[in-house]
Amino acid sequence: MMGEIKSFTRDRLLGLFYAVYEKDANKVIKALIDLEALQPTGDLSPVRRSVQFFLDNLLSQSPDQQQTLAAIGEDLFAIAQDQPFRFPSTFTFVIRAFSTLEGQLESGDLKLRVRVLESERAARKANILQMATMYTAMSGTLLNIGVTMGSQGNQLVANGSFVGAGVFLVLLVASLRRVKKLDKFETMM
Repeated sequence: MMGEIKSFTRDRLLGLFYAVYEKDANKVIKALIDLEALQPTGDLSPVRRSVQFFLDNLLSQSPDQQQTLAAIGEDLFAIAQDQPFRFPSTFTFVIRAFSTLEGQLESGDLKLRVRVLESERAARKANILQMATMYTAMSGTLLNIGVTMGSQGNQLVANGSFVGAGVFLVLLVASLRRVKKLDKFETMM
């Protein structure tokens, strides 16, 4: 069994997860309405109380007392019986994925790698800037050597130094362009 979560649904699910993490019943209700899992009726105060009760009881448990996902699902459905909830078919896939992950985590078969893309981009940019600094130093050093050797009459070494300085100058310009492209990419996000 397989399903695809559309990007707007994925964004709304992330909003729901953050709202649950923050234990904010109002944000949870808004996220559920956005996900079309909750019908906005006239008075949502009973729903708000149920959601707040769920948040308080779920997130206040210590790790050794935490319920399994199946038990949490049962609690959700018990709450949903008296409220205007409806669970789209997409949620079936999400709940199944979480229950599969939970089983693999319990048996120790799953290894997670967490990537922080902002940190990776910042590190890449810092690396490029570091290389640009080295290119600047090398270009300046070779230019200085070229001027010194040229004034002493050693034109062959001076010309070689000028060529080397030019190569490092080209590398510097290329590095600065890469930084500019990274900055442009970050502003687009």
